[in-house]
Amino acid sequence: MKRSLHEIGNHAFEQLIGRLCVHLLGAGTKVFSSGPDGGIDASFEGQAEAWPSSTAQWAGRWIVQAKHTENPAAAVSDSTFSSDGASSVISEEIAKLTANGGPRCDHYLLYTNRRGTPQAIASIEERLKADLGVQNAQVVTAPMLDGLLSKYPAALVQPLAEAFAMPLTLDVDTVAAALEVLIGELGSRSTSRAKASKIQRTSLATKNALNAVGSELDHVYNAALHEDLGVMERFLAAPDRHTDGLRDAYLSFCDSAKDQLVLARTQSVPLAGFLVQLIRRVCENHEFLSTGQGPRAVRAMVYYMYWICDLGTHADSDET
Repeated sequence: MKRSLHEIGNHAFEQLIGRLCVHLLGAGTKVFSSGPDGGIDASFEGQAEAWPSSTAQWAGRWIVQAKHTENPAAAVSDSTFSSDGASSVISEEIAKLTANGGPRCDHYLLYTNRRGTPQAIASIEERLKADLGVQNAQVVTAPMLDGLLSKYPAALVQPLAEAFAMPLTLDVDTVAAALEVLIGELGSRSTSRAKASKIQRTSLATKNALNAVGSELDHVYNAALHEDLGVMERFLAAPDRHTDGLRDAYLSFCDSAKDQLVLARTQSVPLAGFLVQLIRRVCENHEFLSTGQGPRAVRAMVYYMYWICDLGTHADSDET
């Protein structure tokens, strides 16, 4: 189901506009990270590929700004957005762009998921053109933006690395003690291709289908992890794991990972990619787990969480 532009969040909206500008302006579009950028989310220099059309392209220096709102009823005519007051969105952007002697560009594009009448849009464009001293200023609102995304659907495909640019908060310390003991259980032996587990849950093939996970993840299980997953299963099932609190630490980490998976899915991150990134983030955030047998233990734990249905959709539930 197509998600509304009001649901994707400010960072994702900015990155979406950046990808769209690659198609409209050209591959030389520079997309900037969120932050104190002086009012610039993307820039371009040269002749546009398809702006304002593929037959009448503007050329020169470009500044692109994206302004997102979560309010589906918001309009560009709202006083908080376009009034002459110093605190309005437009006034603040003009102030930022002209703070150091002008925007130093020929064309200014402002993309927003707000709506607006032709008269309101034209009024803002005239103000921007006059105050910024640019040749052209154009405001692209929600209806036009929807049309552009229909014409360039590739802009909707978000790279995995970009989706994981969002903050990822994990309570690694809660599970580090459990993983330290697990490393001893795994030992220094090489993994084998033997299938050790007797877990009776949703079959791996069914679970992969439910989570849109391709055959590459199944290959990882068959080639390397089955024996380690069996060790992980026996480790957590041991009576000592309840008394020493290590199973509780594992479950607490599961809850943390579930929260992160919900965020990742709002950014359309595939689950297989999420698992790989989760392993990397855990190792990066704890010195002990980043060396020796640490990455192997983290990998066994994360894939076990998915395999045993503590993480991801399974046949008995829609929970993640």
